[in-house]
Amino acid sequence: MEDLENVLKVLVPVKRKIQLKDDQWCQLEVKPYQTIENQIDGAVHVLIDITEIRRYWRKQEELIEEVELSNKRMTLANEVGKVAWWEWNYDSKELICHPDKAHWLGFKIDELKTVEDFVQLIHPDDYESAMNSMRNLLTGDSEAYDIRYRLRTKPGNYRFFHNQGFVMQRNR
Repeated sequence: MEDLENVLKVLVPVKRKIQLKDDQWCQLEVKPYQTIENQIDGAVHVLIDITEIRRYWRKQEELIEEVELSNKRMTLANEVGKVAWWEWNYDSKELICHPDKAHWLGFKIDELKTVEDFVQLIHPDDYESAMNSMRNLLTGDSEAYDIRYRLRTKPGNYRFFHNQGFVMQRNR
């Protein structure tokens, strides 16, 4: 009744959610009713069952919380284990890598944008074995690779890395 009186007094629609019982919800909308002569002649009440929508919202919120918790755990595991991931789309040449990979080498993430940027940093003594391992993976001769090699840092010294990887999807 309060909503009706308020709408008729200030002529502004009201919209609110109402819990009917346990897990059943409706949205109440109260709007001024205007005649063809432009006179306010009461109000219109609209009730919309939003029970399923609220269940969907609640489930979506739960999933978002799960993803956020999983991301926090993954970040912590990466930090503790000093792990940095990378993804390479062979067809588009797009490379996405964890910022720590570039940071450990003394670079900013935007300074190492392509696989070629990383390849040119491989120590000459490690180059052939690293390339053979990657080549075998890309041709399908091996299902995964597991290599240890050195990369040149921005200041010019070398740092050891251990990479493991596999192809997530092939376009054949």
